Amino acid sequence: ALQVVLRHGGEVVQAAQEGEALHLMAVFGLQATGQPPSDSALAAVEEMLACPLLNSSLQCQIGVATGDALCGVVGSEARKVLAVIGEPAILACKLMNLCPRVHHSFLCDETTALSCQGRFPTHPVSLTHLAGQPALSAAFALREEPLSDVWLGLELLARRLEAHG
Repeated sequence: ALQVVLRHGGEVVQAAQEGEALHLMAVFGLQATGQPPSDSALAAVEEMLACPLLNSSLQCQIGVATGDALCGVVGSEARKVLAVIGEPAILACKLMNLCPRVHHSFLCDETTALSCQGRFPTHPVSLTHLAGQPALSAAFALREEPLSDVWLGLELLARRLEAHG
């Protein structure tokens, strides 16, 4: 998954393992790739969903949100990290966590779905049956994927970023 993100011009911001789950946070749009960041993120999603390892043994949960965010290096001389702050990061995480409840491996926000219309076919997912799901008015799926016992959670953020150091 890390190599797929890098191959499509993304940067891994955070990677953490929790039990059998691997969580990655990646951001697209920090480097000029010649295509919109949302296209780069969805191309990475398609490649991950087509990966035999992910489809055979892992449940992949991917949330993609597009929007403006702040990005920059934070920390001290001893330890610095790349941080992404903004609504798209929170929304991508919410979408990722929603995947198993709506039986999809991938969900994106309306902004991402509209910006990629024609290049990556999406369809709306009904959220009306989900109680207690605040601040999520719409979600879109790329395609359905079977869910299994182990999952790989990915937050892929496509956005225009303001770098702050």
